[in-house]
Amino acid sequence: MPTPDAKWTPLPDPATRRIEAPGLTVRQIVGLSQRLVGGDLAAAAMRAGADPQGVGALGLAAGAVYSVRQARDRMLIVGADPAVLPAGWDPAGFAVTPLDGGLALFEIAGPGAEAIVARATTLPLAEAGPSAAVVFAGLAATLYRHDRSDTLRLHLDRSLGPYLWDWLEAQIAVMAAVTDG
Repeated sequence: MPTPDAKWTPLPDPATRRIEAPGLTVRQIVGLSQRLVGGDLAAAAMRAGADPQGVGALGLAAGAVYSVRQARDRMLIVGADPAVLPAGWDPAGFAVTPLDGGLALFEIAGPGAEAIVARATTLPLAEAGPSAAVVFAGLAATLYRHDRSDTLRLHLDRSLGPYLWDWLEAQIAVMAAVTDG
């Protein structure tokens, strides 16, 4: 049976492809469970071992399992064991939708990461927002920091991943040309 990833334009091979520039590295992360939860978010997060509040835009998530707030009634739980949060309605009062094949996940790391965010969004970089759902480079995405203040993670619709990869390459080339010039 084909995997959901087989439907989309392939992204660069995550094992070998990176965008690197002085003070900046971009890579795709694969293999992390991504579960969209609606309903009793606290019950779902506690079951998964994640923060029941979830981080918002540019908030700092930490650890292997964490939660990211999408809206008042929606949360993305990343890294949870799929057996702990199986798809469907849970009697504890929440619904789970697996998005493993539907969302691409990129990591933008290094001191230059905020410069990319400044080019892609209108977010104030100094403070975290309540929801991590943002418009990034004209695309609906989820953006937050992970483990370090200079490491950003970005989730977006899998079908838009190749466009975002091209956009990131172009922006980093422009930034490098400005720095060199």
